[in-house]
Amino acid sequence: MPTYRAYRVDRRRHIQAAAWIDAPDDAAAKTDAKAELCDDGAPAVELWQGTRLVDEITYGADLETALRNLYFRIGQDDLPLFVTAVAIQGSTGGNLGEILENLSKVIRERFKMRRKIKSLAAEGRASALILSSLPIGMFLVVFFLVPDFYGSVWKESMTKIGLGLAGCWMGVGNLIMYRMVNFRI
Repeated sequence: MPTYRAYRVDRRRHIQAAAWIDAPDDAAAKTDAKAELCDDGAPAVELWQGTRLVDEITYGADLETALRNLYFRIGQDDLPLFVTAVAIQGSTGGNLGEILENLSKVIRERFKMRRKIKSLAAEGRASALILSSLPIGMFLVVFFLVPDFYGSVWKESMTKIGLGLAGCWMGVGNLIMYRMVNFRI
């Protein structure tokens, strides 16, 4: 069971992930607007004000190292794409604004795909929950509304064996449904 702290950390990561989607566009706008250049020719991208990224660059770390450290702190899945694009542009040159615009499109499409997959998986989990609880729910309804309905077969040993086998098969079905809708995005 996750703790409150784990919940807050996970929520903060989701908020940072949502904010990260606009970062390449902001960087592209700054490079297209002829932003100031650092000593090594890389754009002075100050997207994450208040974080250690700006401090690391200010105190002498190169941009690629500072961005990689940011990735290790935040853990955003799309950040390595950004780090690689900036590193390649820094070593080979090219139009960083255009690279970041294309990267922004890729990140937005990946984010949309993740949300779509997440919603479809949630739909599958809801279906699995309904399909799993329906037989038990119907048994309980019939048992409480008409107590004598199962009275004649409840004392038989085959009834208990049959219910045990049905429970096992339901467990196998639940496991299969869980494996179908639970995957890493």
